[in-house]
Amino acid sequence: MIPAGRHIIGSSEQERAVALSHVLSDKIPSAQARLDLELFRHEVDLPAFAAGRYPVTMREYAEFIATTGHRAPDLSELEWLEEAQRSGLGLEHASDYAKYVRPLCWSGGKPPKGREHIPVVLVSRDDADAYCRWLGGRLGRNVRLPDEVESEALAGASAYPWGGGWEPDMGYFNTNATAPGPVGKHGGKVSKDITGNGVGDYTGQVYEWTLSPDGRRHGYGILKGGGCWLDGAADSRRAARRGVPLDTRHVLVGFRVIIAD
Repeated sequence: MIPAGRHIIGSSEQERAVALSHVLSDKIPSAQARLDLELFRHEVDLPAFAAGRYPVTMREYAEFIATTGHRAPDLSELEWLEEAQRSGLGLEHASDYAKYVRPLCWSGGKPPKGREHIPVVLVSRDDADAYCRWLGGRLGRNVRLPDEVESEALAGASAYPWGGGWEPDMGYFNTNATAPGPVGKHGGKVSKDITGNGVGDYTGQVYEWTLSPDGRRHGYGILKGGGCWLDGAADSRRAARRGVPLDTRHVLVGFRVIIAD
């Protein structure tokens, strides 16, 4: 449960400056452009709501697929190259498809063997919304994606769920990995990435869809969730945000649900 009350949202100029200090010199212009689009630090009042402890996993999504016949996460190489380039999230080469994407594609409506407990990826905003409607019908509750403000409220008031300083061993960050890891576990050990509200795997793992539109571009939505497994300090903060087309299906993107009755 995320309690009702005041929540700190966005980033200060000081936080952005620290974030930029972690960026390699050749990446500074693109990082600065993303930082400039973050919400400025302020407080908001929110009613109480419940949040999924972890991002939705492949096992959970498989039940939805089996019950509804919804499209399973699967992209051809050509589809991937087009999607990756449009999203701007990276991994947009043919070699990336073989290394990162093909192993995470589903077959016969079932997830890749041994990957059942990692966050589901290769899902669009419409796919995530459809899952929420299905789960809401089963529970008799108002299940939906969080908006950008609600997503930030999951993490607490600091730049990272554990505080203001960058600690890469706290979340699932692994530049040698080819996929997200099992939820709640990092390197076979219980994850340290637990917010003060009990939300796990907020940083690293996957970007998470929100309900919030990207006001700069029609048909784009905001991703939150403290970065992904390939990110570093700057893009893994609570306030970090990415805008992508709503039909994006990417191996770095998953989602988490909330219940807001």
